[in-house]
This record gives sequence, structure tokens and C-alpha cells, in this order.
Amino acid sequence: MKWLLTISLIVLTAQLSCAQVKNWRFDQLDSLQKVEARDVMVFLTADWCKYCKTMERKVFSDQSVGEKINDDYWFIQFNGESQEIITFRGEEYNFRPTGLDTGVHELAETIASVDGEVSYPTLVVIQPSGDITFQHGGFLNKKSMVMILDQLALAAKY
Repeated sequence: MKWLLTISLIVLTAQLSCAQVKNWRFDQLDSLQKVEARDVMVFLTADWCKYCKTMERKVFSDQSVGEKINDDYWFIQFNGESQEIITFRGEEYNFRPTGLDTGVHELAETIASVDGEVSYPTLVVIQPSGDITFQHGGFLNKKSMVMILDQLALAAKY
């Protein structure tokens, strides 16, 4: 019985020590930017994307990654196939069907297109001015994410 209690306590402590990335919504950004102007980090995902789900579990749940993102960015995880109408920077964006039961959100195309294509996952950093300062399409492991966050922090100083 003591053994079971000890194991349960260890598991609970491990879960509590993970710094989850705080996820915001586009409709909250105007208010958030008034409180503190920060870059916005958008993690573009799709429901079917296995690499996206792996990044959620293994990268964004990491304590060091979570702390860096929560301290420096307004983080938004955004489904690029969402059918929700989104207003961002005063413009309205909609879902655009591209076939039977498929499509892409106009906002995903606007912020994440590279050569006219949107890929999943994509990580985008947008300054408060609206300028995109970083865009990466594809999977990032924890080590790569930490390196990118460090480089972005260094670049922000200059």
C-alpha cells in the first residue's frame, strides 16, 4: 500500500512540474497586447497531423520550453482547418473549402504559406506590428525548439 502511494505521489509531482504552454485565442490578442506588447507565437496544426500531436506532447509540455514561451510570447495553437470566423488585426478571416470535407483557413494561408503552400505543423512568430519574423514548416524536436527560442531572444535584443 505504501508502495502504491509513493508511486502515485511521484507521478503527481512529475505532472505538476511540467510547465504547460498557456494557450490564448486570436480574439484575446488586442486586450493582451494592451497589457503587454509581445510577439505572438502561432503553432499551426491540423486534427489529422501526427507530428503536431507529437510536438504538443513532447515539446510544448517541456518545462524549459513552456517557461520561455510563456515569458516572451502570446502563444496560440491554431487549427489551420478550423471553420471558425477569426478577426485578427482588424481583418476577418474565414474557412475556405478546397474540396469535399476539406479546406484551409484564410488566416493559416496568410501567416503560414510558403510558396503558396501551408504545411503542418508550422511555427510562426508575429511582432506586435504585424510583421512575421519567423516561420518554420515541419516538426521541431525539443532541442531544436530551445535553440530557436534562444536565437529569437538574442535577435530581439538587437
